[in-house]
Amino acid sequence: MTHRKGIVSALGPELTLQERLIAKLEAVPSDTAYSQEFADKNDRQNVRHRALISAALDAIFEHGFGDGLPDAKEVELGTTGLTDLMAARRAWLHDTKRLNNGYGAQQVAKPTSKESVESSAQIPARRETLILWLAVIDLWEKSKPTPFRSKQELREAAAKALGSTPNALKTELSNLKNGKSRNVAEISLFNAYKKDAQEAATYGDSTETPFDLLITAARAISETAKK
Repeated sequence: MTHRKGIVSALGPELTLQERLIAKLEAVPSDTAYSQEFADKNDRQNVRHRALISAALDAIFEHGFGDGLPDAKEVELGTTGLTDLMAARRAWLHDTKRLNNGYGAQQVAKPTSKESVESSAQIPARRETLILWLAVIDLWEKSKPTPFRSKQELREAAAKALGSTPNALKTELSNLKNGKSRNVAEISLFNAYKKDAQEAATYGDSTETPFDLLITAARAISETAKK
């Protein structure tokens, strides 16, 4: 056991979190210490940075629980925050071990799929209009009076407004509704359009249906886009 590690292992609960954190971070090997194992400078830096993060997490849990670091499954807490952090630490250590051995991350350090990034800002205006029309098509009901005798007739009108094809719109709607699309933002927007229209129709003074309200908006936006 090195002198530094001996000091860290002897730390008692009377130390402040800051003192414990500093001691843990100082116990992380230097860049030079990693040089024999990792020839590439960037690799060494990444390995050391991951070690620093792991040391900081260790300090947090040792400060709260002493030397025996609990597993998230072993502790029942009134709130889930610390339990979640335990799970995150476990996932981080798993991925750190893989990354340091040249393998890809599997859990917390794994990149998020670009398609699943939830941000409405990443939905282009043209896609937003498309999704609005898809919500209109989904709200169409044969039993309710509308200017369209069938859903196919509505798809043709929507395709004309969007510069698309009825079959393309049918596929897009199927992907959104059946979970084939991995774009969380687009799915969320699609559901939000329908929910807003349904709430407006329920609580408004108008006799218009959710379909009526939404197709009015879709037509107006499509016409504005053409100008």
